[in-house]
Amino acid sequence: MTNGAAHAAPGHLRERMNMKMTIKLPKPRNPLVAPARARKAGAHAAHNPARRTRRSEKQTLNLLLSGRKMNDGDDA
Repeated sequence: MTNGAAHAAPGHLRERMNMKMTIKLPKPRNPLVAPARARKAGAHAAHNPARRTRRSEKQTLNLLLSGRKMNDGDDA
């Protein structure tokens, strides 16, 4: 039993067993995203009525100064 093919197969299997496998891993997640989502980010003090009034008046003034709105006496 000096068949060369019989001796080649076990060596071939051993060679396959010794190969290192590389596993492609996904990119790591950004560690800052989870805490940022947990915080309730958004506009600061959006409920402030004084700021809302000032902003509305400022927008009306800018519209009047740019000529896009005529002064009809109505409060916007």
